[in-house]
Formats: sequence, C-alpha cells, structure tokens
Amino acid sequence: MKNVPKDMLRRDDVIWWMNILEMVDHFVEPKTALTIANWWDDNNGPLILEGPPGGGKTTLGEKIAQALGAGFYVLPCFKSLGKREALYDWDRNVQAILVEEAKLLQESNPIISENNRLLGKATNKVIYNRDAMVPGILAQSLLDEEGYDSEYEYIDESREVIMLMDELDKIPSEEAFEAILLEFLEKGVISVPELNIKIRPRSGKRPHIIITSNAGRGGLRESLSHPVLRRGRYIYLPEADPGRQFCILRQAAPKLSQEVARDVVAFGYWAKKLTKMDKPLALSEVIMWARTLEMCKVEKLTASVVDATISELAKGELDTKRLLGATKRIFKIIQRMFPEKETNVLEFRAKATTSQIDANSSTRKLVKIR
Repeated sequence: MKNVPKDMLRRDDVIWWMNILEMVDHFVEPKTALTIANWWDDNNGPLILEGPPGGGKTTLGEKIAQALGAGFYVLPCFKSLGKREALYDWDRNVQAILVEEAKLLQESNPIISENNRLLGKATNKVIYNRDAMVPGILAQSLLDEEGYDSEYEYIDESREVIMLMDELDKIPSEEAFEAILLEFLEKGVISVPELNIKIRPRSGKRPHIIITSNAGRGGLRESLSHPVLRRGRYIYLPEADPGRQFCILRQAAPKLSQEVARDVVAFGYWAKKLTKMDKPLALSEVIMWARTLEMCKVEKLTASVVDATISELAKGELDTKRLLGATKRIFKIIQRMFPEKETNVLEFRAKATTSQIDANSSTRKLVKIR
C-alpha cells in the first residue's frame, strides 16, 4: 500500500478491490483500486480509462464485472455509430404486422368514425409501438433482460450492471447524437420521442459506466469533457512493462512454456525498439501471437517460427519486410539477454541503447523482473 498514504480514507476498500480483482487474475495498484472504489460507490459519473491499445482498459472492465458477477454490456464505438446500434431502432417487420392488424380491426368495426380511424393521420401511433422497438446496447443495459426470469421478476435485487463504452473518442460528431448520448451518461436514461417516454433502469439502479479511449492522456473529445468527463474518475493505463506483459501472456496462453512466453515478450519489446513500423506492435497483437504459438504447440521461438506467423504481428507488406529484416538482429539480442535457459526470470537491460547491446555486454546493468 505504499502508493496510498497510511491515513488515507477507504483503506479497507482499496485492499478489498485489490483482493477481489486478484481472485480473477487481475492485478491493480493501490491508486487504481482507490479510484475504482470511489467510482463504484458514488456512481455519479463514468470511470474514464485512457491509454495506448493493449493497455488493459477493456480487460479491467471485464474483470470488474467478473469479480462482482455484474451484468456486462459493451458498446464498441466507431465513426458511423448511430442511434440504431447505441440507443434503439424499429423492427420494420413488426411494424408491418401492426399496420395489418390495425387495418383488419378498422374493417371489422364499422362503428369507428372517420375522425377516429386507426390509420391515416394516426399511423405513427400504430407503428411506433413498444413491441416494435429494438433496444440498442445502451438501452439493453438499462432493461437488463438477463437479470429477469420469464415472468419479468428480477432475479437478484443486488445485481449490478456495467456499461462499457469502448473507444469513445471514435464516436461521430453529430450534435444530435451527442446530445442523446450525454443524456445517458449524465442521467442514466434514454428519451424515446416517438413514444414520448424515457427508458429507465428496470432495477432502479443506474448502470456503472466505463469509458475507454485510445486517444492518449486527456485525448477524449472536448465536446464531452465539460458536461461529463469533469464528473468522471480518471485512470491512465500506460503500456504494460515487460514484466507485466509476461504475466499477461501466462494468463492468456497458459499452455505456452515460460521460456517461449519470455522470448515472445522480448521479441515484441525489441521489435518496437529497432523497427519503425507504420503500425507499431500493440500488446493485443502480441497476446494473439502467443495464443497462436500455444495452439501450434511451439516449444522454442525461432526465426522460422516468426516467419511462419508474421501475419499475426505485421499487417502491411512494408511492415512485414521491416520486421522480418530485423528478426535476425532481435534474436541475437535475445540470446545475449538470456544466455542460460532460465525460464522463471525476465531480464531487461535498464536504459540500454541498441549500440550498447550490440557491444560487449559484460558490464551492462540488468533489471530482473519476476
């Protein structure tokens, strides 16, 4: 607990969050645990997670939900995201059936006067019906169908819901869409003007909202920062260091040998140091690569293995050539880093330049990361 002052309030909560996340194989620092505790109990604003791709932002949300047994909903954000995916849409087939039913009712009941006809000017009242509405992800998190049984009785009154809005910096710039989005973020409701209603949390409890962004520290959209982000709790998750990456790979690919996992981390580390790729390696790609090696039952990482699986790491022809061109040099570095086949320790040189690594390594300082 060295990162949180001894007299800091909520010390027990910090320990509790660290312990419960550790139970699902996720490790957080005390400062991060304190921020999570404050966000969870207050629930009056989002938890904002920023950092580079592969830093564990989405994973943290997943692990919180897993640890607490909470409902978990994810809205992947992209430039063309609209009301249909995020909020709600209308099922055209159901609307057609409703119109046909209204016509049949009209034809079978001659008492209905011309001024009270079900169709004509009142068509909108027929087609915009709750039965025809298809909820988007945000609406689904409010309705939380998974928390109810067949008779719409809430299964667990203590059930919580987490709504993760992934890469929010990529949402479209339409002001109308942003206004509706802000209503959800600020009030936990969604307005449906066609029905003149608001979709509210069925359980009566607002979802716990998590926002992630790959835009870098403070890079979320300025239009959202004033009304929403000022009330959010903020955590910056930097790229994992090699020791942390090794732990992540051991969890993601448990059947991969420690030696191969160690060399995978080292290869990714020096690939980024020595090659100027148009799309630099992200931790998520290294994890996928490790899983591929695990499925292929690779027992030793070699240049031929890299060549056979290069598509996992480089996504373009030029980046592929660059990475393959640096492979021989990277393996020389790895061999010097690990002259002995010790699999339970990662060793990375502290502040070493590539020229120093290529030179005699007898006086180099090593940092051991267990």
